[in-house]
Amino acid sequence: MAKRDEELEILRKNMKNTRTKELEQEIEVYHEECLRLRSVTEDLIKQGASHPIHHQTFMERVNRMQAELSHKDMVIQQLTESLNG
Repeated sequence: MAKRDEELEILRKNMKNTRTKELEQEIEVYHEECLRLRSVTEDLIKQGASHPIHHQTFMERVNRMQAELSHKDMVIQQLTESLNG
């Protein structure tokens, strides 16, 4: 009975150690991912408006504004024609 209790205690300790090691590895992976994301974020901040993401957004806004201007020009032309007509 005592031998069995000793073996169970050893197994429990091994399970605790295994779980502890697994958690330590998870923490390390999480830490590495945080560092990677921090680096990516810092790069985005450094690049600022020159980053392709910002350029794409800027170009979308320019295209939208050009479309709005074209529409307004067309409305102005129609109003001018109706006044002159």
